[in-house]
Amino acid sequence: EIAEIENNNELVSTYVIYNDNLYCLSLTTFYNGIPIVAVGGQSNIIHIINILEVKEMHTLIGHKNEIYDLKFHPHEHLLLLSASKDSSIRLWNAFTKDQLCIFGGPLGHSAEVLSIDWHCSGDYFASSGIDNSVKIWKINTPKIKTKINQSLKNKGEFKQTLIKTTPFYT
Repeated sequence: EIAEIENNNELVSTYVIYNDNLYCLSLTTFYNGIPIVAVGGQSNIIHIINILEVKEMHTLIGHKNEIYDLKFHPHEHLLLLSASKDSSIRLWNAFTKDQLCIFGGPLGHSAEVLSIDWHCSGDYFASSGIDNSVKIWKINTPKIKTKINQSLKNKGEFKQTLIKTTPFYT
């Protein structure tokens, strides 16, 4: 699969990802001004690509199935949400590769999560899935905020990912 990035109908860069059908991407800029694209698809791998250097920086691995949607946080550009066929949503620090939180479980989606999007405040996000439900999730809880702050400061132990099983609203 080929990921092509255009600006004003002018091809900026092309990056080839072998052995994967791509379904989604999200674009952001890291602290140092480098434009980054996160790409996901049929495999369970999220590719983080530096657009200027046209090279893969690293991958994010944690989902057990296809990636259907990706969204960078509206204010903290290192934070990335991913939605998957495995019925979960994951919150990542896309720069440090830390998996911060898994949103799912008995009260979460019971089938594939097709779409996610942040509230403009960045404190909530919505998800929808094949289970015909829309769920609103809060990330401004004390545990999640602490985990995010530790990750953004690159301080902390990330051996254990938080699990949030209950959405704010269904």
